[in-house]
This record gives sequence, structure tokens and C-alpha cells, in this order.
Amino acid sequence: MPRSTTKTIEFPEDSETFKMLNGRLEYLGDELGCLKEHSESVWSRLEEIERQLADIDGSIDRVESTLAKKMLPVLDRIAVALELIASGMRQKEVDDNLLAAHCPCTASRLRPGKPRWIVERRIPAPLTTGECRIPASQQHPGD
Repeated sequence: MPRSTTKTIEFPEDSETFKMLNGRLEYLGDELGCLKEHSESVWSRLEEIERQLADIDGSIDRVESTLAKKMLPVLDRIAVALELIASGMRQKEVDDNLLAAHCPCTASRLRPGKPRWIVERRIPAPLTTGECRIPASQQHPGD
């Protein structure tokens, strides 16, 4: 195993080599200081970016949750409509069934024998009368 040895070379302080080496050391020291400052700045920026990414991730989670809450009922309605169409209903009958499941004022419009149970089991929350999309003049026929 080789043994490490240290050799000391001495230069007179007024020699050109000493001045050159001393200047290089000062320059390298300054560069190291700049690199240290820069690396601290970079780490600080990386930490800030990490915080921003965590905020963005939280925002994405909130958006996904909101979309899920808003889209699931729509997707349920589409699934019910497809199921009703597959059972042989025409578009108008499908529309009436879907609307009746959500709007109490149109329930009387359905003819007996329609498979309204399909809608009721798939779409749990009916609209209140205030949310009805039928014009007020047509909401309660016979009233």
C-alpha cells in the first residue's frame, strides 16, 4: 500500500510564483463564496417550488372532488337514459322519466306502466320545485 507523502515547497513572498498562486487562491475563495450564495439561493427557490407544487396538488384534489360531485349525477342520468333507451323507450319518454325523477311537478305527466323504478333507484335526490326547469305555466297541469 503506497504511503502518502507531503512535500512542502516554499516560495519567497515577493516571488512571481507566490503572487500568482496567492491571487489564484483569493480568486477561488471568492468563487467558492459566490457558489455558496448561489447554492443557498437555489435551495431556497427549490423549497418554494416544492411548497407551490404541494399547493397545486391540493388544488387539483379539490377540483377532482368538485368535478366528481358535479359529474357523478350527470353520469348517472346518462346511464339511466341509456338504460331506458335500451328498454325500448323513445327519447320523449326517456326525457319525461328522467325529469319526473327530479321534478315533482312532472310526475303526474307519466303514463302508468313506465319503468320509473329504474330512474328512482339510480337517481336519489329529486329537485325541489324551485329548481324545476319546466316553465311555471306548465309546472302543475290541472291546478
